[in-house]
Amino acid sequence: MGAKNKDIRKITIIEGFIIGGISGVLSSLISEIISWLIINNVFYSKYYPNIFIISSIIFATIAISIISSLVVIANMKIENYSDMFRMD
Repeated sequence: MGAKNKDIRKITIIEGFIIGGISGVLSSLISEIISWLIINNVFYSKYYPNIFIISSIIFATIAISIISSLVVIANMKIENYSDMFRMD
């Protein structure tokens, strides 16, 4: 209570970087493990990870996380409770 919208947005952006980064790393790691298992064990070929795709996945999850948080904050109805605490 009492936080400014600017401070709430800052916290949301930082949270988006952290959560988006963690989920991006985990999703790319899981997809690389599954791809490695399939290509090595089913197709009997060598698997080479693509750094561009891995970084794209991480960037996309960070961007989606931040954008969705900011959209929710922009659509929230912020009520002014300061009138309740004033005594005239």
